[in-house]
Amino acid sequence: MPEHWLTEAERLRLTSYPIEVAAEDLVTFFTLTESDHKFLSNLRYDANRLGCALQLCALRYLGFVPDALPEAPATVTEFLARQLGVMPDSVNSYAVRAQTRTDHLQEIESYLGFHKATPAEKAAIERWLVERAMEHDRPLLLLQMLCERLQALKLVRRGVTLLERAVTKARQEARTIIWQTVSPLITDETTTALAQLLIVDEQGKRTPLHWLRTGATSHSAAAILGVLEKIVHLRQLGVERWDFGRAQP
Repeated sequence: MPEHWLTEAERLRLTSYPIEVAAEDLVTFFTLTESDHKFLSNLRYDANRLGCALQLCALRYLGFVPDALPEAPATVTEFLARQLGVMPDSVNSYAVRAQTRTDHLQEIESYLGFHKATPAEKAAIERWLVERAMEHDRPLLLLQMLCERLQALKLVRRGVTLLERAVTKARQEARTIIWQTVSPLITDETTTALAQLLIVDEQGKRTPLHWLRTGATSHSAAAILGVLEKIVHLRQLGVERWDFGRAQP
């Protein structure tokens, strides 16, 4: 798998505001509390107060702050501007100096309790991600789970490229662990049995593997019997004797 696998559209989605913010999310994440107002009141100029409010609420809502603050949905900017008693377009004058915005963001992170991951926290996140990669192999899903994990732990999110690399590394480590665990179980007999799972049934026009991977779609008696048939088939393959206890990241 290449180190950089996100499409431009996916990368943009992961670094920008959503096109729309649901009404309930707007109220939940963009309503300024009394403490928020006190924090913002220390700033001079309308542009600074509105720009900081956008950063503060974005971090609380998304777990990161999009680079293009003026491109926030109009409903978000107007909602915050009304609470602050300023004009929505004042955000266009925010942070003429890039350092100003950086300084404000650091203050906001501290205010909301976000912090950069310590070496111990980085190691814990990496182990957690490998465990998830052993359960799910889809890279985009793993990246989304990683972003949600960082937000839940209030850890400052690194650049998307670094997160992308972390997912790639975790998937590689997970595959290595799985192979090291499974390879001793692959006898000649098992290899033959597994190969037969890929043979297309001329009558049903599907492979046994496809049949095994298709989950039940209802709670009917027929669906339950179908699941039981799959369990019997797996037992015939000797799956019960397979010991996956060593599969630890």
